[in-house]
Amino acid sequence: MLTNFNKTEVEALAAVLTEIEPDEVQINAPSRPIPHEWTRITRGSHERNMTNGSHIKPVLLDDARQFERSLRTLTKLKIVSPYKRSTTEPSAEAPGRTHNAKPYM
Repeated sequence: MLTNFNKTEVEALAAVLTEIEPDEVQINAPSRPIPHEWTRITRGSHERNMTNGSHIKPVLLDDARQFERSLRTLTKLKIVSPYKRSTTEPSAEAPGRTHNAKPYM
């Protein structure tokens, strides 16, 4: 999971990924609060406005995209990410055309 705590650790992550050689890497973004205490509720059942938890501040979109680009460059692996390109950013698959996906965050 990409957070503000580990966004500067791209080289360390790349070294581990190069060693284990996965087929692909999925970068995740925090979407649920971290509970302050143990609860019996299962992971997907927490409400987004949970009052007994802390929300993680998301990484800025530009920082997340830079992390993804750096990781892809350092490892040459397939990277799956929720940080989509905006509709005004050129698509790598079709230069001159724009990508239709909206940013995740």
